Amino acid sequence: LFRTEEPPVTVVRSVVHPGWIEVTGPGVHAVVAAADRHAEPLAQAAEGGLVALLEALTAHGLGGAPDLAAAQDKGSVDPQRLPPLAHPEDPATPAKELFGRKTDPARLQARTIGFYSKGCLAGAMALPINGATWQVMRLSRNRNWGHPELVQFLERLAAQAPKTGWRGLLVGDMSLVGPRPHALAHDRHYALLVADYMKRFAVRPGITGLAQIRGLRGEIHDLSCMERRVRADCEYIERWSLAFDLAIILKTIPRMVRDPNAY
Repeated sequence: LFRTEEPPVTVVRSVVHPGWIEVTGPGVHAVVAAADRHAEPLAQAAEGGLVALLEALTAHGLGGAPDLAAAQDKGSVDPQRLPPLAHPEDPATPAKELFGRKTDPARLQARTIGFYSKGCLAGAMALPINGATWQVMRLSRNRNWGHPELVQFLERLAAQAPKTGWRGLLVGDMSLVGPRPHALAHDRHYALLVADYMKRFAVRPGITGLAQIRGLRGEIHDLSCMERRVRADCEYIERWSLAFDLAIILKTIPRMVRDPNAY
């Protein structure tokens, strides 16, 4: 944040990230990323200028520089359970509907059963939502469960983060295949320059994708680099199928071994 005169300022709200508010004006460029429930009052305060925005941030307990990673306001996210099934005993009820209403793991010895895509986990352990050096994202998905050894590994990994200069880790999940995520600053910048850029948000981001196996990854040297990457991402969305995902994964493996720029 930079000092500025009072209004006029321009307030921009993101349609993709409701809590993302950008304030621009003479000598000011401020970006605020807050929980969705704070978005409306902060946007209204921002219309009054930077000082009013700072006062609103303080009033909502969002002022100052946090020492920890922040995925959401601590304790502010209350996942909503699915409504009960009318006839859970009906044999025609899909298994995913039954399991989706279970909020706790089976009280069994911890062990994995089957494979990632067709398996399950017994005796899972929950990664605490708020740790000393981590926070769990998207609590409504109820996916902060894992094998006890995995949870312990994440806790040890997060403890190393401050030693490398990071404030902490945000723990979430993403697809194996899909458009590779960009920094929020890049999303804001290229959404105004590249046609169909926002189509990338139609699916969950992935670790690898069609753009990556075509070599469209790494640093962006000019606008055409991003345009080709976005075209590949849009093509992936239009052509999606399980077979297409498997083909991309198989082609990713040799890229990782042979291509020095595979990152």
